[in-house]
Amino acid sequence: MSQYRRWNIGPLLTADRVLVRAQQNEQIIIDQIWITNKDTSNRSVDLHHLPAGDTSSIDDFCLIHDYTINAKTFTKLDTKIYMNPGDELQVGASAGSAIIVTFYGRVFYDRAD
Repeated sequence: MSQYRRWNIGPLLTADRVLVRAQQNEQIIIDQIWITNKDTSNRSVDLHHLPAGDTSSIDDFCLIHDYTINAKTFTKLDTKIYMNPGDELQVGASAGSAIIVTFYGRVFYDRAD
């Protein structure tokens, strides 16, 4: 069984925050990311995909680093991010209260037998 979902967070703070976490019975495919900068200055974002149980530095899993979003604009990224149970997507911004991030994707649920 699967379900199309939307995850939204914002306005972001400068510290990375978990936006999506795949539960133990889920696999997730993210296929769109919308990033909005509501500030009057350019801002940047970071996106990290942390595999379940991995204790390496968060920087080892950076998918997007210092991606600039111009003032008062948005960016749509068409992509595929595959997440297994326990994986997390974390996002952070260069300045607090300026960036809003929305992910769209499909959640696949393990069937209980």
